[in-house]
Amino acid sequence: MKIRYKLGFLIGIYISGIITIALLSLYGWQRTAEIQESVTIGVELQLKSREVQR
Repeated sequence: MKIRYKLGFLIGIYISGIITIALLSLYGWQRTAEIQESVTIGVELQLKSREVQR
């Protein structure tokens, strides 16, 4: 293989790695937002149940 093809192959691997990491970070950010929303709803439900018990 010529240097040009090796360099092109390595650049392709590098770019695909960056894209993969970016997609995984977006997925993680979305999951974190969903978990935070669930926690907020849970806290609100706990507050409502305490008001009902009074």
